[in-house]
Amino acid sequence: MTQSRTLSTTCPAPRAGLRAVALMALALVLLVGGAMALRPFQVASASIASARELAVLLDGIGYRIAALHEPDGRAPRLVLQRLPDGMAALDPEIDRKRTFLRALLPLVLAANEAVLEDRAFLTGLQEAVAEGASLSQADRRRVLALLTRYRAEVAPEAPFAAALAALLPRVDAVPPSLALAQAAVESGWGTSRFSLEGNALFGQSSWSEDGMAPLGHDEPPFRVAAFASLQDCVEAYVANLNSHPAYAGFRTLRAAQRASGAAPDGRALAATLLAYAETGTVYTATLRAVIDSNDLDRLDHVRLDDGRTLLVLAQR
Repeated sequence: MTQSRTLSTTCPAPRAGLRAVALMALALVLLVGGAMALRPFQVASASIASARELAVLLDGIGYRIAALHEPDGRAPRLVLQRLPDGMAALDPEIDRKRTFLRALLPLVLAANEAVLEDRAFLTGLQEAVAEGASLSQADRRRVLALLTRYRAEVAPEAPFAAALAALLPRVDAVPPSLALAQAAVESGWGTSRFSLEGNALFGQSSWSEDGMAPLGHDEPPFRVAAFASLQDCVEAYVANLNSHPAYAGFRTLRAAQRASGAAPDGRALAATLLAYAETGTVYTATLRAVIDSNDLDRLDHVRLDDGRTLLVLAQR
């Protein structure tokens, strides 16, 4: 694992099953939070005891990487609470990578989906402002909240349009190819202690005593932020790239890609993350190699399907 320099419902059901579904919905809110808990959903659940069982489950629902490469590729709304034991026991070049990518991709897509909803709100306001429309107090409050969340600074006397202009480069998706590559590198494809014990896939630093320390140090040289769920971890990672000053170059290039009419390119954006790890250009070259060798760029167009959410609980 590379030490990084980051800072840190409605559920239709038969009457007899209402209690079980309500408990399932509550579990989803408590275990994953964030984007997936903010939208209406139908929930199903599954329990697994090992990485092998996770791979079998994913195969059983017809979830395959090859199908995602199609132009209309769709991933299931699958929420894996945490990585199961046994990731290291899977074949590293086939089963481990395939299982890791399929498990993580829906979480990345869900985080991006929530960010893109905020982006659509902002672009709509931008068009309204350009046409001279008056904005509601609710819209203004939401923009102020987004300025805080994305750490965008605007002078108090600046026109409202300036706030929107400051936010839009920050409120955008992270290409799945880049997110998956960073998670793979930072977590050893889901085998690191930090990822298994702390749902820490991206090596984000923690400055509190609650962070996870490397083993064998009386005075740890660093701590890694731990999370209640994998979804929380993914959302924190996306928020980090979208707000931290160290990744201004990432946001500038992404905005330029958008302005040219192209979708954000994860391979190109990887080169901007020199500050993410102490190894600098070696780290960014590694990310590009992982993207290339695993055809991760072919997952950047994938969207979540409209089916029910499948909550997968990993027993230990």
